[in-house]
Amino acid sequence: MNKPNAYTWIKAARYKGIPFETGPLARQWLSGEYKNGISALDRTIARVLEAKKVAEVINTLIDNVVPNISLQKKYDIPERSQGKGLIDTTRGSLGHWLKINNRVISFYQIITPSTWNLSPHDVKNIRGVSEQALIGTPIQDPGNPIELGRVIRSYDPCVSCATHVYAPGHEPKYIEVCP
Repeated sequence: MNKPNAYTWIKAARYKGIPFETGPLARQWLSGEYKNGISALDRTIARVLEAKKVAEVINTLIDNVVPNISLQKKYDIPERSQGKGLIDTTRGSLGHWLKINNRVISFYQIITPSTWNLSPHDVKNIRGVSEQALIGTPIQDPGNPIELGRVIRSYDPCVSCATHVYAPGHEPKYIEVCP
């Protein structure tokens, strides 16, 4: 696919025009459970603390599972309808929006936690949270900027990314950071 003059393929997700971080650190920061900082290391620590919480309650959750009961239902698809589903998942906020016309999905939009956290600058030139976090990140070896991968993966450990590295007085360099 060719996307001439494109800056990115990721949506610039915003809430009331402002980018927001979502995920373990954001949840713990808002709840007051974690206030040590907002660095890549802090994001990783928050993710581990949240995994510890889940591990502590997993047996209770397992004990509440009732086997051999089907929770699937049959639904009649309406002629026309629309809906949305919003939830906070392990990686952060997730939203689904859809419309049905003539009993067929005519519109479907999803905004994933990665879309929130990895969004680029928008038409107003407001940077996304991870894009902002990359600016000013110290890089020991510009030929192998592993620090950029650490910052990006602190938002989403599973993501591979391509990063544009700009330095004053140097030509732009395009580096693919592979896991």
